Amino acid sequence: APVPTVTGVSKVGQTLTLHAGDWGGVDDDVTLDYQWYRTRAGETELIDDATDDTYDLIADDLGATITVTVTGTQRGYDDQSKTSVASAVVAKGTFASPHAPTVSGTFAVGATLTAVMGDWSPNDPTFAYQWYRGKSAIPSATGSTYVPVLADLGAKISVSVTATEDGYQSVSGTTAKTLIALGAF
Repeated sequence: APVPTVTGVSKVGQTLTLHAGDWGGVDDDVTLDYQWYRTRAGETELIDDATDDTYDLIADDLGATITVTVTGTQRGYDDQSKTSVASAVVAKGTFASPHAPTVSGTFAVGATLTAVMGDWSPNDPTFAYQWYRGKSAIPSATGSTYVPVLADLGAKISVSVTATEDGYQSVSGTTAKTLIALGAF
């Protein structure tokens, strides 16, 4: 029974792939079963429902190493189990396609402006917003929308957005600053 190997990037959101090797027996009718494990601070735990030849790393794996045990069975032979070498410590994932924020709406007093984030991969992160008048944060303007007031007339408005997701590195971006005009009646 060969020692299995695991390939892939040890980051949340990535996939580890098992390479079991050649487990041929007398008649090559060997059945292979797989079980993935995570080890953190010397404690190893079985990962529920992780019994395929690939494993998608999740936030629970952050800071752990991952191994897989392959068990070969064949009628008339003793079962054999081999465990792979541990993966590198699982690091925070990165968003595959973060989009810079934009603003939709009319840049005028009384009109609603909306921060637009687009599609993100691989997850749907949580967004935190802060709207700015010039370089100064606007108190209490922390939602995805903002309605400019008279104090904003002639000022440049922008929004800074931070995306967060368990197990992933946070990403921040700020929209271009756009001048606010007088609203229409």
